[in-house]
Amino acid sequence: MKQDVVQQTDDERTASSEIPTSESRVKAVRAGFAQGGVEQGGVEQGGVEPVDVAPGGAWLGSAELAAARGGPPFTAHLDGSAVLVFSGADARGFLHGQLANEVSALPVAGCGRSLLLNHKGHAIAEATVLRTATSLLCVVDDDKLAWVKDTLERHIVFDDVKVSQPTATVLTLQGARSAEVLAAAGLQAPAGDGYAESPAALEGWTVLAYPNRRSEAGGFDLVILAGTAEARGAAPLGAGDLAAALLTRLARAGAVEVGLAELAVARVAAGIATAGGEGGDGVLPQESGLTSLISYRKGCYLGQEIMARIEARGNLRRELATIQLSGVPVMPVAAAGTGAADAKARSGQRAITAGGKTVGLLGTAARLPDGSVRALCVLRRDIGAEIELSVGGEVGRRLTMSAPIMPL
Repeated sequence: MKQDVVQQTDDERTASSEIPTSESRVKAVRAGFAQGGVEQGGVEQGGVEPVDVAPGGAWLGSAELAAARGGPPFTAHLDGSAVLVFSGADARGFLHGQLANEVSALPVAGCGRSLLLNHKGHAIAEATVLRTATSLLCVVDDDKLAWVKDTLERHIVFDDVKVSQPTATVLTLQGARSAEVLAAAGLQAPAGDGYAESPAALEGWTVLAYPNRRSEAGGFDLVILAGTAEARGAAPLGAGDLAAALLTRLARAGAVEVGLAELAVARVAAGIATAGGEGGDGVLPQESGLTSLISYRKGCYLGQEIMARIEARGNLRRELATIQLSGVPVMPVAAAGTGAADAKARSGQRAITAGGKTVGLLGTAARLPDGSVRALCVLRRDIGAEIELSVGGEVGRRLTMSAPIMPL
């Protein structure tokens, strides 16, 4: 786990009339964020206390941090998430007609989470829409940006809609004290279901925070939008620099940085599904615990007829489940391509079998702090805990109730 906090050098503390280079600007921004965490009320001034260290000064295991109920706030860079901006007179109505959840009724500073389905109603991608005064930001998760952008742009015909991709990055901050960490870092936490916009720590920066539950306790996702640097004669920062700068600031405010593997531990332990993990080809939202990301009441959208049919009949045979496994499954590389044969191959690679027959599809597997391996999956409803399952060279059984999350 990363413990480094970038400190200001004497040169960075010294005012200079010279135009900074790109490299020196990156260092200065990182140092400014780190310093800002203290000046705005960091740990030294009443922020969230950092987690205790084990004997010898080593941080406690990041998996324990991520999975612990009531553990310290933790933060991760969501490098599989990206941002699209939709502008134009028809942007709101266009997205409302494409995404599976409500968009048109979002107020300014409102946000809503939604799925983008394919024509079969399968839960392919997950996104959050944030409405600003002039545009709509669409934060796409799970490395699905290319598919979402291509799908949506193909449906723009005569609409007054412009699609752009800004320099941006996305982080998550999870834990019961996430709001305290934001305050200690000088960032605004949203009061309700909308997003909060924080003044830039340096000119040209925008940080948007909105609620998103990726762990037992929940927390916030943070979108950092880079501003232009032309006025200062310096090159703009890249997405990686934005992430590193804000991670440093959150660490100074009391959060612990973890990786995506630890974030997966937290999500599996809490039983939280995602389209990228438990959805995908061959999986309906209702089978994968993603029903809250669709609407049965709005008008036509891609996959809407399938959703209406499911609501009327309600006879699905599969559901989201948690299984315990003998080890972490070894899965083949997912088939590439967008054709029907590729989709079928991807589903086959995730197959969970019982008695030689496919009974489900594997989602996200993670090793918990106690050494056990759990996985979220889509499983037939009639599969009980007494039936032995097989997937990726490992055996397992269904968990009929949520086992306690390991405490620190």
